Amino acid sequence: DGSWTTDSRAALWHTEGWWYPDTSSTWLTIEGMVGAYRVSADTRYLTPIRAAARYLAAPLDDLYLTNSPFTYDGAFKNLIRLAQIAGLAKALPYLDDPAAQSSAQSRIDTNVAYLFSVQQPDGGWRLDQGQSGMWYWHRSRGWAQWMTDRSDALVTAQVVYALILGGVPGSDE
Repeated sequence: DGSWTTDSRAALWHTEGWWYPDTSSTWLTIEGMVGAYRVSADTRYLTPIRAAARYLAAPLDDLYLTNSPFTYDGAFKNLIRLAQIAGLAKALPYLDDPAAQSSAQSRIDTNVAYLFSVQQPDGGWRLDQGQSGMWYWHRSRGWAQWMTDRSDALVTAQVVYALILGGVPGSDE
């Protein structure tokens, strides 16, 4: 399907309350493959870049249903959206099909607008836009996470990076 996965429990940034969706792994893989292609000009990188872009261009709800291990329906949608923006923006110059280019650009534009609409009063972004003050349960691991209305520093940094890749000028407020 073009996606790339990781075992987030082994990652250095993993904590018990953090989960890394396949969309994020796919975005980071696109980053690596684009860099490798730029250095080597090896066209074998283009096929997986294009397949990964097709995966990321899928509607959010389709990606969410296959990415979230949580019972709460809104968990981590901001992470999926920012991964779509960043991965698709990196892949866009390497898409050779006008329909794929249009689909990728449309998904980028939609997600940029959405992320601006959910920016917090402090200027940052939350992990998701669910209700604060509620618990949600991990389906298979059995632990819970408390939702807050505070911005998350790592999510905010990733959103800003994605917005830059998505074409938002640095002066945009």
